[in-house]
Amino acid sequence: MKTSNNSIYDSILDIFDSQPLIWNKLLNKVINDCHSNELLNIAKKFKYTNNHDKYYFFTGLMQFNQNNIIKALENFSKCFEFNPNNKIFSTYTLLCALILKNYTYVESITNKIDFSKEDHSTLQTLLTQFQNFQNTMFVQTGQIKKESQLGNQIDATIRLLKPKVILDIGAATGLGSTTVLAESIINNNLNTIIYAIESEESTYNTLVNNIRKFTFVKPILGTLVKPNWIPSWHNVIKDINNKSPHLLKQFHEVELKKWYDYSVNQSDILSRKNLDALSQIDENIFDIVILDAGLFFAKFELQSLYNKTNCFILNDTISYKNTFNNIYLSNNFEWKKTSHSDHDRNGWSIFIRNSPLIENNTNIRTKKNISRHKQQILHFIYSGEPKNDSAIRAPQTITNKLFRFLDNKIDVRYYDWSDTHCRFKVNKNDIILGHPHPDTNSILNKMFNQECNHKFLLWPFHTYIESFNNYALKPAEIAKKLFAICGPYWIDTIDRSRFAHLKHKFIRIDNAIDCNIFPLQKKYFNKPGERGIFVIGRSGPEKGTTQLFNLLKDTDIKLIIAGNYSDDDKKILDNRKNSIFIGNIDWSDKKIRQFIINECDFFANFSISDAAPTTLLECMSLGLIPVTTPQCGYYHPSFFLLSLICHEHNAITIFNIQHCSNDQLQSMQRTNRLIIENIHTWDIFCNTIWKEIKKCFRSS
Repeated sequence: MKTSNNSIYDSILDIFDSQPLIWNKLLNKVINDCHSNELLNIAKKFKYTNNHDKYYFFTGLMQFNQNNIIKALENFSKCFEFNPNNKIFSTYTLLCALILKNYTYVESITNKIDFSKEDHSTLQTLLTQFQNFQNTMFVQTGQIKKESQLGNQIDATIRLLKPKVILDIGAATGLGSTTVLAESIINNNLNTIIYAIESEESTYNTLVNNIRKFTFVKPILGTLVKPNWIPSWHNVIKDINNKSPHLLKQFHEVELKKWYDYSVNQSDILSRKNLDALSQIDENIFDIVILDAGLFFAKFELQSLYNKTNCFILNDTISYKNTFNNIYLSNNFEWKKTSHSDHDRNGWSIFIRNSPLIENNTNIRTKKNISRHKQQILHFIYSGEPKNDSAIRAPQTITNKLFRFLDNKIDVRYYDWSDTHCRFKVNKNDIILGHPHPDTNSILNKMFNQECNHKFLLWPFHTYIESFNNYALKPAEIAKKLFAICGPYWIDTIDRSRFAHLKHKFIRIDNAIDCNIFPLQKKYFNKPGERGIFVIGRSGPEKGTTQLFNLLKDTDIKLIIAGNYSDDDKKILDNRKNSIFIGNIDWSDKKIRQFIINECDFFANFSISDAAPTTLLECMSLGLIPVTTPQCGYYHPSFFLLSLICHEHNAITIFNIQHCSNDQLQSMQRTNRLIIENIHTWDIFCNTIWKEIKKCFRSS
C-alpha cells in the first residue's frame, strides 16, 4: 500500500482525535489480548524458516499490540504482498486501512475477502461494528434525498408554512436535509435563514465547504445537549429494551455501549469548548426544526426547543433516535401530525403546532387563535406510552389500560409525569388525574397550581420508608381524592404515617395484571427437599434484597434469580451453591418461563416498603407460592409470610416450605389464582377510578 508517512501520520492523529474510545477497544479486540513477547517469538520462528509472510503477519500483530500503527501497517502490507490470497493477512491489512481511513484500499481488500468462512466470523463482526459506527456517527453522504417521500414532504411543509427561520440539527456534511431545505427555499423564492448544526468537527469542516453556494445557510459547530441532561447508560438501555418491539435489536448491547460512550465523550468535549449551539443563534422562535442528530439525546434536544418551535420534523422514528419524541408529540394536544411514514428510511413524522408561536414587538412569545375548550377535559398524567397495547409491565400497563378505558368515555389529554417543558391549558371545568413527582417543575405540580373542577392523585402508596412518599404530601393535601395503588396493609397502617390526617381521602386500588398473559402454568410441585425459589426484582432499600439474600445464603434450597442487582448484593451469594443468576427476563420467552416454572415452586421477596409488586401478582398467577413480608402490601393466608424483625421465624419458614405437603401447596395455589382472577383485574381497577371521577363531570 503506497502512502507517504506524513499523510499516514496526519490520518492517525485525525482518527485518534475523533474516535479514541472506539478504536482503543477495537485494537484490544483485534489482538485478542496477545502479549508482544509471545508474538515476537512466533515471528522469529518464521523468520528463520524464510516464511516471510507469516513473519510480517505476526510482527504486524505485535505492532498493533504496542499501538505502533504505522509499523503495523507496513508489516501487514509486506505480508499482503507476499501472500495476497491469505484471508487472515488481508483482513488485518484491511483493519489497518480502516484506521487510516484509506477507503479505496478498504474497498479493494473487502472484495477479495470471503467472510462466509467460520474462521472469519470474529473479524466480520469487527468490520461490521466499525461500519455501523462509521455510518451512524460519521455520515458522509446525503441521507435525505429531494426525491424521497420525506424530501417531498419537507418541500410541501415549506410551501405551507413559508418559514423565516429553520434549524437543521444533525446537518452532517450538508448533502442531505440541509441541501433539500436550501433548494426548497430557493424554488419557493423565500427569504429564509437556515442554521445547520453539526457536532463532529471533521464533518463540520466538510459541511462548511458543501454549503458555500447557499449564502443563507449558516453552519454552526456545537451541541444542544448540556452535560447535566445526559442520561445514564442504565436508563438508555432500559429505554431501548422496554420498548416493544425492541429497538436497535440488530445491534449488540456491547456495541451500543461503545456508541454511547463516544457520544458522551464528544458532548463533554464540546461543552468544555463552550460550543453551545443555541447561544450562537440570535432567534426566539424557529418555524421549522429538523431533529436528526444525537442517537441517545434527541429527547433532551426536543425539550430544549419545545417552547421555541412551530414545526418539528423527526427522522428515525422507529429506530430509537426519535421514537420517544414521536410518541410524545403524537399524544400531545398542542401538536398535529401532518405527515408520517414508518417504512421510508427508519420512519419519520412531521408535527405542526395547532396554535403557532409568534413574536410581538417586545420579542415575547404569544399564541394566536387559542381556542376555549367548552368541553370538560380529563388531564391524565402518568408514565409510558398510552397507546402501547403490547405493554405487559407496570407502570406502562397502568398508563395504557387506564387511558384506553377513559378515552372511550371522556376527552382525555395525556402527559408524561416527568415532563417539565410541556405547555398546557387547564380550564375551570377540567379534571386532573396524575402521578405525583418530586420535581417541583413537573407538569403535575404545575397543573395543581391551576384552578379547575377537581384534582386526583394516582400512585403506588407505601409508607414504611417515609422518604419514598414525602414528595406526594403537598399535592395530596390539595387533591380531592387519593387513588392509592397498594395492598390493604398500607391503608391498615396509615395511622402510623404522615398521611394519617388525609385518611378520609384515600381510595385503595389493587394493582392489576392480565391473567390471560399469565395463565396458571405450574401443574405440579417438586418433591420435598428438591424445591426451588424464584427471585425477580432489583436492589433498593424498599425492596429488601440485601436482607433476602442474607436469609437465603446459608440455605441449600435451589435459587433462580432474575433482574438487576448491585455488586454488594450479588457478593452475598458469591460462594453459595445452587444459585443461578439469569439477568433480565422477558415473560413472553416461552423457554425461560417454562424453565422457571419447572425449577421453582415459590416466589420470594423481602419487601420493606413496596406498594403492590407486579412481580408478586405475575408469579401468583403462574402458580408459584409467594414467600414474602406483609410490607409487600398483602398478607393473605395463602402466602408464607416473613418478618422484618424476626430472623429465627424466617429461617424456620424457609425450612418448612421445603417439607410441606403437595396438597397444602396446591390448595394455596388455587386460592391465589382465584384472588388474581377476581380482584386484580383491569376492569375493577379502571371502574374504581371512573366511579369517582364521573361524579365530577357535568354537561357543559
